[in-house]
Amino acid sequence: MVEMAILMPLLILLIIGVFEFGAAFKDFLTTSNAVRDGTRILSARGNDPEADCVALLAAVDALAMATNFDHLVSVEIFKADDSGDPIPGSVNTYTYNSGDPADCSDEAPNCGAWNCTIQYPPADRQVLVGGTQPPLDLVGMRIVYTHDWMTGFPPFNGSISIDERTISRLEPAGFG
Repeated sequence: MVEMAILMPLLILLIIGVFEFGAAFKDFLTTSNAVRDGTRILSARGNDPEADCVALLAAVDALAMATNFDHLVSVEIFKADDSGDPIPGSVNTYTYNSGDPADCSDEAPNCGAWNCTIQYPPADRQVLVGGTQPPLDLVGMRIVYTHDWMTGFPPFNGSISIDERTISRLEPAGFG
């Protein structure tokens, strides 16, 4: 009985920790996968007027299948510099408003079911190579997602923020 009284709190804490960290890791992997899916689409679509909406929907679909969509804080699509950081003034920000998340447009400030700020429209993306053309753009996506701890058992109180981003070079659309 004494041994059980000593070990039981440790076993319970271990079980809760495995459960909480497993759920947080699942949300991290889902967010990471969603941002990679969106960036791949951005890279392939280049300066297609629907590029942002298609990439946004791919990322949201990946998130919605495995996580609570209500915890999505924001999605950013940006032009990146050579070190992968967003270039100021070249960031499109999307935050979910209400309605069907598949309802997307590029008409700021209301992009369908999304509130948006458009500073890097697809038409401005460099997709031509050769000659005197500047290098292809680096495009990126960033997703910020909030994971709530489920048990509330200390130290698992409140929530954590999952912030994932990735970049890719745009695929060439032609030669200049």
